Amino acid sequence: MRRSLEILTVLLLIGGPASSTPVRFVVDLAGPASPDPKVSGILRITSRTAPELRTVEVPVEAPARLEVDLAAGIVWEVRFEAKGFWSETLAVSEIRTDSEVRLRVFPSGILKGRVVVPVGERPPAALILRLQAPFGPGKEKPPEITFPCPVKEGALSCEVPAGRHDIRLRAETAWAPVYRWDFVVPTGKAADLEEVVLHGGASVAGWVQTEDGSPLSSECRLRLAPISAASDQRTVTDRLEKASMEAKPNDRGFFQFLGVPPGQYEITGLQPGFAPARIGPVQVRADLEANVIERMVLAKPMVVEIRFDPPLEPYGKPWKIELYRQSIPSHVASSESHFGEASSQGIWRSPGLSPGMYDLRVVGDLKAVWHRETLELRPGQEPIYVEVPVLRVKGSLKIGKEPLSATLWLRGKDGRKIRFDSDDQGRFTGILPGEGSWHPQVASESEGLQISLEPIEVKVPDGKRVAEVTVVVPDTRFAGQVVDDAGKPVPAARLTVVHLSKKQNRQSQLTADERGEFSARGLSPGPVMVLAMEGERQSDFVSTQIVEDSESPWLRIALRRMRTMEGRVLSSSGGVPGALVEAWTAFDSNGASTSAQAVSGPDGRFELQLPADTTLLTLAVLPPGFAMRLLTVLAVPGQPLEVRVEAQGGTLVLEKEEGPTPLLVHGGTFTLLHHLETWAQLQGVRPTDPGRLTVPNVASGPYSLCRGATAVSRLREGAEPPTADCASGVLVPNGELVLRVPSLAPTPVQ
Repeated sequence: MRRSLEILTVLLLIGGPASSTPVRFVVDLAGPASPDPKVSGILRITSRTAPELRTVEVPVEAPARLEVDLAAGIVWEVRFEAKGFWSETLAVSEIRTDSEVRLRVFPSGILKGRVVVPVGERPPAALILRLQAPFGPGKEKPPEITFPCPVKEGALSCEVPAGRHDIRLRAETAWAPVYRWDFVVPTGKAADLEEVVLHGGASVAGWVQTEDGSPLSSECRLRLAPISAASDQRTVTDRLEKASMEAKPNDRGFFQFLGVPPGQYEITGLQPGFAPARIGPVQVRADLEANVIERMVLAKPMVVEIRFDPPLEPYGKPWKIELYRQSIPSHVASSESHFGEASSQGIWRSPGLSPGMYDLRVVGDLKAVWHRETLELRPGQEPIYVEVPVLRVKGSLKIGKEPLSATLWLRGKDGRKIRFDSDDQGRFTGILPGEGSWHPQVASESEGLQISLEPIEVKVPDGKRVAEVTVVVPDTRFAGQVVDDAGKPVPAARLTVVHLSKKQNRQSQLTADERGEFSARGLSPGPVMVLAMEGERQSDFVSTQIVEDSESPWLRIALRRMRTMEGRVLSSSGGVPGALVEAWTAFDSNGASTSAQAVSGPDGRFELQLPADTTLLTLAVLPPGFAMRLLTVLAVPGQPLEVRVEAQGGTLVLEKEEGPTPLLVHGGTFTLLHHLETWAQLQGVRPTDPGRLTVPNVASGPYSLCRGATAVSRLREGAEPPTADCASGVLVPNGELVLRVPSLAPTPVQ
């Protein structure tokens, strides 16, 4: 129905003639057609910023055009009021001579409903109502509006524009929003939402669709799973998997998870005939809804073809393929993996894959890893060609000056690992996937060897086609016995030998026999720390020296009882799942400490195995979705540990130079930078500068970055490090603290 526009000029002076400017208002009838061509009402003009100015009511028959003189420098609120009609409320602040303000008026209806809350809870006094026009074409639609709708004695009722709406109702705090889609409010009548059921806590909402635009099936499901630090504790990962939540999208693709504990999550979309789709990390805050802005798109599974050159591994067997989808963030263990074997022609066709980034491992006979690379797989993917380098190698394996018959593994920095077997003359031949630095690992049951050696360089000499290498195992002998606290032998105890004299700390593993005795040849000479474990018992670290060409001191290592220390990582709204908890005891007289690691379960609980007499414990807590904490706690038997974490932290930027790794000091304790590197990875930070480490979301407080042996010694003694060895500052929430390692003073020339 076409409506005429009445022209009405109102010379209404508000605020004084010297500062007034005429503003043209257009009051227009919109929405469903009204049976009456004219609507009589009032244009109400109120000052928001100058309450002393009077409110003015101008009688108007809409549709109409009128002119009002308004004072500049004041924010005016304008609204049309008429029975059975709903009007926009507009704010007018910038007044220009050519200003024209359009005010749309819609026929109205009443929206009502019954608010339901859990037993014992009180419903809120009002719900914030948001109305949006449904998707798709249509006549002129009401604007998106948001205003409070009162709730009295559990009943909700308010006047709204008539028409079709997408509706969201939410409380100010503590309750998840409630949605209604394509809801019709008839003109002049009431529309009943019936029960508006409120659920407490945080929520996650988003949209899912198919790539080809086909409808979602009734079997489509969304899974919300906590993001956790990588863990070997299978029981924890199983519990976290069981703690995941499922939701079903509606026919428009909208989904919502209710009652979600705060933290970081990954959403997986599943529908038969489509590849799994993933979005993450999703940050969930207490009592708020996390809206996933990126639409999840379900795509048809891809079949990817990979062709290998050479088509077979060097010993004539087919290549084996391991394909792992990269998780978000990258520190988290992959939740999707595929395994297969290439054909004799060197071709492997994958099962249905979802698009994304994958880590490819090419494996040969005896689980030797020959090649690794990262692949980005996209729909319509062309065949991928993988060239596996082949380098012939011959060499000799010795222990001291004698030949050694043993199994030799050469491991590359990127995870490639190739096996060789030496004969009774110590000779071996084989193939490597390239030159470079390789770490030897030697195992021999007859000699009691299971050791790692310093890396060797493998290179083909000029004019040659074969690389020649010599691997020498040090001629050392290391032996001893493991006993309990009563002096009785402990069979099958496991020992860890930590080598201290090398640039990179290495470990060797040993196992005691039925008499509790152990012996090994070939361990690298130099100072070591030895730790023995058996069941719930563990020794202190024992320091000794391994001597080449001689018998090392015979060790007698005593075990002591361990105890399970329980704890819980908590936020203001409950337990925090997936938190990595690193713990270490106070340093003993040998400068050693016992460490343990755990990952919190769905309710935030964790368990640590530590010596029974532990009294003081340092914790580094890495909770996804919260701020990292470094703290010292008292370990009281029978009293669980409680670690509280905050949602917001600051960013630490640590600048370091070449030399010894510095320490981060906080709260009377310290940590090595590898904990911080782990946390930075978990936050999605990709290192770009080896001399600069950016660590987001760290708990606020004072921090120091310290270097030098004196600082380490003082910290181990429980004292503060020398000021000259540290750079210090205070990190505030949402702030940034840059610490640069102080340069060591030059040694005076004598």
